[in-house]
Amino acid sequence: MFCIRRGRSSLTVSLQPQRAETVLTVELKSHGNGTHLYLTHAGFPDENSRNQHEQAWPLVLEQLDKSMMPDR
Repeated sequence: MFCIRRGRSSLTVSLQPQRAETVLTVELKSHGNGTHLYLTHAGFPDENSRNQHEQAWPLVLEQLDKSMMPDR
């Protein structure tokens, strides 16, 4: 199952893989001349899964930042 809910300043994506459903919420807020991204990922089936994602998200967001701001 794949579900997207759009709020005024947020996007929530629910994915239901075979193991468990997690909810990823992304909020974008204006900040000066840029935008702050707030990411919340919840609903993990166990602590190990949560820890793996906690370690991976900074790397994913760093790559996203580099792809959107190549001159940095």
